[in-house]
Amino acid sequence: MLPNATGGLNDIMFPMTADIYYADTKQLDYGNVAKTWVFDRTVKCSVITEQSGDLIGELKTKGTDFVYDSSNFFRTPEDLRKKSNGKYYPITSISITNIKDASGTPVWINGSNKPNSTDPVSTKYEVKTIVPTFNYDNTLRYLRVFISKSQNQRWE
Repeated sequence: MLPNATGGLNDIMFPMTADIYYADTKQLDYGNVAKTWVFDRTVKCSVITEQSGDLIGELKTKGTDFVYDSSNFFRTPEDLRKKSNGKYYPITSISITNIKDASGTPVWINGSNKPNSTDPVSTKYEVKTIVPTFNYDNTLRYLRVFISKSQNQRWE
């Protein structure tokens, strides 16, 4: 894919897209906190897996079952800590899902939500850390985000 006039190098550096969700929290009658995940926006990004070449880092045994634990390196020019309304959120209240490649095809699919669905169900990721990367003039170039598969894949 060659850069176009409007996207420039960002088309090459960030050929993928992902949906960003923020948690609205509410304390219930018995004191427990409930999170409702709300879609905010779709961002340009690039994503690579934490482990290259094999699944050793993603497949772990827990008793007699295999546990799939996917972690990825996510890169975007947008500050995910800041919602589109300008409000800042902690990384524990940010989730990323619906990661698509440059052609718009979903990349990480999770079948546990709807095992009989014909539509792909995207894996939901939690943000573990956000690290800024700077240009030579000390302006923000992009943010590197370490994401890990959420243990709760059933939120809507």
